[in-house]
Amino acid sequence: MVFLTMPIIIRDRRPTLVSYCRTRYDFDQTEGPSSTHWWLDNIQTTYNWKNQYGAWLSRPLSKNSYTYDDCGQRLTDTITSAVLNPDGSPQFNQDGSAKTTSRTENYGYDELNRLTSVNYGDGQTQG
Repeated sequence: MVFLTMPIIIRDRRPTLVSYCRTRYDFDQTEGPSSTHWWLDNIQTTYNWKNQYGAWLSRPLSKNSYTYDDCGQRLTDTITSAVLNPDGSPQFNQDGSAKTTSRTENYGYDELNRLTSVNYGDGQTQG
């Protein structure tokens, strides 16, 4: 597994780091007879901030998990998102875990491997 990280940094009026978002991209490597393929497996974005004591905290904002068929076409995309407060910070359950919502998008293809339908998991479909 290989991952890349891309930060989005937020500072206060002084050059003090107060929070940042980090996105992690996970890839799975598949060895084929003539080449190597890298499939995007997960994308996870986390919100990181300093509390009043100066300790860094981290909570997930969103995560996308993908499945593929043998041709490398995406079959599903499971999207888990944090429930946010009006200020953009995540809401928490009583046990300290982040409140989340989840849905799964399903993709359909014809015999020629062309995308024919998408079910967005929220009642909307296309195709």
